[in-house]
Amino acid sequence: MAVLDEFPPPLRARGADTQRDGGGAPPSAAAAAAHDHQSTATAEGGGWRTGSGRGGRDPVPQPPPSPTRPTTVATITAAAAALGTGAAAVALMATSAWLIARAAEQPPVLHLLVAVTAVRFFGLSRGVLRYLDRLAAHRLGLRHQARARLDSYAALADQPMVGRRLGDLVARLVLDTEAAQDRVVRVRMPVLTAFGVGALAVTGFALLVPAAAVVLAGYLLLAGLVVPRLAGHVSARLDARIAPLGGELAEAVLRLHRHTVLLHLTGQEARGLEPARAAAARLREAEQRAATARGLGQLGAWLALAVTVVALLGVGGTAVAAGQLSGPALAVLALTPLALHELLLPLVDAEQARRRTAAALARLDGLQRPVPFPVRGDTASARQRDYLKPAGERAAVRTVRGDTGAPGVRDDLEPAEEWAGEPGVVLDGLVVGRTSDLTEPVSLRVRPGRRVVLVGPSGVGKSTLLATLLGQLAPRAGTVAVGGPVGCLTQDAHLFDTTVAENLRLGRPDATDAELLEALRRVRLDLPLERHVGEHGTRLSGGEARRVALARVLLAAPATVVLDEPTEHLDAETARALLRDVDTLFAGAPVLVVSHQPELLRQEWSDVEVVHLSARAGRAPSDPLPDPVRTP
Repeated sequence: MAVLDEFPPPLRARGADTQRDGGGAPPSAAAAAAHDHQSTATAEGGGWRTGSGRGGRDPVPQPPPSPTRPTTVATITAAAAALGTGAAAVALMATSAWLIARAAEQPPVLHLLVAVTAVRFFGLSRGVLRYLDRLAAHRLGLRHQARARLDSYAALADQPMVGRRLGDLVARLVLDTEAAQDRVVRVRMPVLTAFGVGALAVTGFALLVPAAAVVLAGYLLLAGLVVPRLAGHVSARLDARIAPLGGELAEAVLRLHRHTVLLHLTGQEARGLEPARAAAARLREAEQRAATARGLGQLGAWLALAVTVVALLGVGGTAVAAGQLSGPALAVLALTPLALHELLLPLVDAEQARRRTAAALARLDGLQRPVPFPVRGDTASARQRDYLKPAGERAAVRTVRGDTGAPGVRDDLEPAEEWAGEPGVVLDGLVVGRTSDLTEPVSLRVRPGRRVVLVGPSGVGKSTLLATLLGQLAPRAGTVAVGGPVGCLTQDAHLFDTTVAENLRLGRPDATDAELLEALRRVRLDLPLERHVGEHGTRLSGGEARRVALARVLLAAPATVVLDEPTEHLDAETARALLRDVDTLFAGAPVLVVSHQPELLRQEWSDVEVVHLSARAGRAPSDPLPDPVRTP
């Protein structure tokens, strides 16, 4: 639907053949309704069943082929560069300490040449290896980030956007996918370097003075494991909240951006800014408190270093006094922990980053699962999402009927399971809703060439019924069956900020320029294909934008047509012309319309059946949740 129209054209184009959606129906809606055979959903079975015709769903976009160099090799290369950088830094400090102390004894210069050369070697290699380390680590991290982003797009292309907040979704795709890179660069590599080089340093100290090795090992565990874990435990709840708070801020900013003009015209800018400011304040407070915990953790690491240096001086001094250690070696014992500290200090930040990336990647994993909406009688089982899984063969449908005799119910219709599968729509005792029943049971059949209009007060459940019909929601009761690929013209069909041709090819990506021009001609538009339509189609008039969306539906060649408020925001003359063109272009197709203007449709269409939807007894005709077939 229009929700997924927010994504770039390449993603939409991959599934546009099957979607048959000129107005922006989500790929999952097409998966449920855009088959060459009948698609049927039932609440009792908790599943959406789809036929197995040749016109089935396009394959979900897959990640590109693996790079020439395997990820294992890239990981080993990055790890080796990181270990080499840390080892060179510690070796440079140890060698410099020995050289300075030994030079103070004024030995023959020849006795210092090896140490001088080693200092030069480690100094140069440290810079070179540091560059290679950053290059390899970021290359590996970006590879993981790209894979996470591709997997997220692939998951979104295969499920509905019902119940998702677009601002939060953008934050997941942009910010949370960066956690895959941070997990490599800021978590794994620092930990590997610190403990790998630390183990080498402990081994070297053991060769000099075993007691000094014990002290250094204690420092390694204290500053590298205990202190970071304590600091991470203090900020664990905050670190887990930062990613969701970032999503809340993105959602608030997106909503503010969408309503900027209205807020300005009504003088409510300050009121409109309140949600964004509140979200920013919550995020800032969480980050500040997490930074305080990080600072305390680093203070603990510095204190551990001070204690370690004093302890090493004591152990080393005793060894020197006993004649077991030379004076220059004592300088090595005292100064080496300073270099090792540079590797251990980032582990406090790495522990916090580990918890933050875990929370962010968990949010990405959430994209693999559709937002669950409970099915009556089974609110806790995985059956909630069964309707999203297409079956290879058409399954028998069990009908759960609503109350007979209620408004909108017709008892003269055959059950959905007896339907032959021709183009059209069959609703049999259908009750819709997200978490509760919104409507009385509805039964109707839209045959080829027929026009049926659903009317009712705002919030009664018209658009929710449409979302159920398109496969975005499971039915609460009864059955819904859709025959043939479906073309849906939504109320706010999205036009991307690109050319007319690119917007039209969302309906059929392989369409030629001649076919695009023919589609425009049939909807009575004379627009050059290379013309840019502007953001959200702002360079087109309202009527032109609707006709471009209609041409997109026409290119998809749907067998069944669904229109959601087709005349909304159009003047009377333009609305009448549009309805006449729809009647002509889809003369033989079944057309189901959701509208608040049934009189206008009666005037322009010769044979119209109007079905009045009634709210479920005991509830007001309102629904606080976002409209599932419109951009929230």
